[in-house]
Amino acid sequence: MTPTDTACATAFAALLPGIATLAGLSPADLWRALAPHLPSRIRDDIAPRLDDHDLQKHIADAAAIAVGTDKTASDETNLRPLFATIHLDEKQPAGNGELYYPRTPLNPRSIFPDSDSASADLWQTFLDGLKTIPNAHRNNWPLWLDHFDTLWQNIAHAVPAAHSADVSLYDHSKTTAAIATALWLRRDVRDGDKEILLIQGDFFGIQNFIFAAGSATNRRAAKILRGRSFHVSLFAEVAALKLLESCALPPTAQIQNAAGKFLIVAPNTVAVREAVAHARAEINAWLLEHCYGQVALGVATQETGRDDFSDPAKFAKLVKESFTALERAKLQRFDLTAAAPTVLPVEYPHGVCPYDQRLPIEDTTSNPPCARLSADQITIGEQLFKTDRLLILNRDAAVHSDRDTQKLQLPIFGYTIAFTADDQISG
Repeated sequence: MTPTDTACATAFAALLPGIATLAGLSPADLWRALAPHLPSRIRDDIAPRLDDHDLQKHIADAAAIAVGTDKTASDETNLRPLFATIHLDEKQPAGNGELYYPRTPLNPRSIFPDSDSASADLWQTFLDGLKTIPNAHRNNWPLWLDHFDTLWQNIAHAVPAAHSADVSLYDHSKTTAAIATALWLRRDVRDGDKEILLIQGDFFGIQNFIFAAGSATNRRAAKILRGRSFHVSLFAEVAALKLLESCALPPTAQIQNAAGKFLIVAPNTVAVREAVAHARAEINAWLLEHCYGQVALGVATQETGRDDFSDPAKFAKLVKESFTALERAKLQRFDLTAAAPTVLPVEYPHGVCPYDQRLPIEDTTSNPPCARLSADQITIGEQLFKTDRLLILNRDAAVHSDRDTQKLQLPIFGYTIAFTADDQISG
C-alpha cells in the first residue's frame, strides 16, 4: 500500500464506529453486515485493522478529542438547529425547541428544520448508496473514500451525535477520522506532545479578482461573474487537493472548505511541514504567473496537542493563535523578501484583455481575443449549467475538448480541469 492508501484505510476504519451508531449494531455485527457491500480491495485492507488494538485505541482517543469541551451525553434522536439555543439575553427564552432537522437523506428540503419528525430508513439507503459508487473508482482508495465520505454526509447529516443534539453524527465521525489519522501517522515520532498540525488555507484578493473590469466586461457580464466566482471556489478545492496529495493524506483530513477557506488536520511531522511549504510555494508561483498577484493563497500551520481541544482555555487560545497565524500568512503571501519577483515580467504584443485590463491577450482565437484566464472564466460560466460533471485530473490525463467535454486552457496548480456530460469519461 502507498502512504496515501494507508492513510485512507486508517480514516475509513475510524469512520466505522459512527456507522455502527447509525445502524445500531456492534462493531463485529456491523462489519458482517457492511463487508459484502464493499469492494474486495477495501475489504481486504480494512479487515486486519479491525483487530489492531493499538489503532482502535487511537480511534477511541480521537473520538474523545472530537467531542471537545462538551462532555455531556444526549439521548436525542433528532438533530437540533443551532438557532434553537440562541437568545439575546438571559430573560428571553431561546428559539423554538420543537424544531428539528428531519432524519432523511440530504436534499433541498431536509436542510430546513421542521416540527414534523420525518424519518427514513437511513441504513438501507446507505447500503443502496454504496452500489452507486462508480466501478472505475472502486480500486482507488482516495477516490473511493471521497465518494464514501459524500455518501456518509448525505445519510448522517441530520442524525445527532451521541454526545450532543447540536452536533451531527457525520461531523463528529469525520472529525474523529481526521484526528485519528493524524495521531496514527504520528505515533512513531517522539518529538514533543504537539501531535497534530492544523493547516489553514485562505484566498486573499477575491473581491478585486471577481470584479476586475475591461472594455468588454459588460458584454458577457453574467458568464464572467459566474465564472470568476466559481473559479475562486475551484482554486480553493484544487489547492486543498494539492496539499492533501503532497502530504499523503486522505480526503477526510479536510474538514472544512467554504468561501475560499479550508482546514486540514494533519500529523505534525517534518515531512508534512516540508510538503506544505513546497505546495504553498508552487501554488503562489502559479497565481503570480497567471493572475499577476490579483489573488494569493495564504497557508498557515498551527501545531497543537490533544489537551488543546478538551480544555476550554487552551481551545480559546488555539483559536486565537490560528487566526493570528493566518493573518501573518496574509502579509507574507508571496514571499517577496525571498525568491518571488517584485516586478512581474509581462508583455502586451496583442493588446490588453477586454475582460480584465491588467491581463495581456493570449488567446487570439476567441472572439474577442482575450487572456487565457478570462477565456477559462467564460467557459466556466457557460458550462456550469450545460454539463453535470467537473473533472479534476492529473496533468498527463488524456482528455481532449470535443462536443461532450470542454477542457480549460490553463491547468490549475498542476491539475487539468474539464467539464463533461459523458459519464463514460467521468466514471
